[in-house]
Amino acid sequence: KKTKKDKEKLKSYAKDLISDDSASSEKINPIRVVTKTEAELKFEEIQRKRLDEKVEKAARRSHKERVAELNRKLEEMTEHYDIPKVTNSLCNIIIRNYIFYIYKYVYFILFFFFFFFFFFFFF
Repeated sequence: KKTKKDKEKLKSYAKDLISDDSASSEKINPIRVVTKTEAELKFEEIQRKRLDEKVEKAARRSHKERVAELNRKLEEMTEHYDIPKVTNSLCNIIIRNYIFYIYKYVYFILFFFFFFFFFFFFF
């Protein structure tokens, strides 16, 4: 982790280099202090490449072509502006599950009714 002292040391080092350069008559390119990790630099490079590809892709087609493509996609979709409806088959499934839920208890009651009936009948 970089601390405030480390940053101050880098700044003072850079100032010393600049003052040394001004004293000498030779012109030297300024030193670039890298404060990012290799992974960060690579990530930024990949991001720049992706942005360049995106710009190139957008520049290939004009606005008119993009609008035409969007309209074509919307025409292929079925009722893209409508709310989806609940189908009859879905209603049947819901009703069937509800009836099954009720019949579980009906079967349970019938079982005990016959059990007690036969129990009292034979004993």
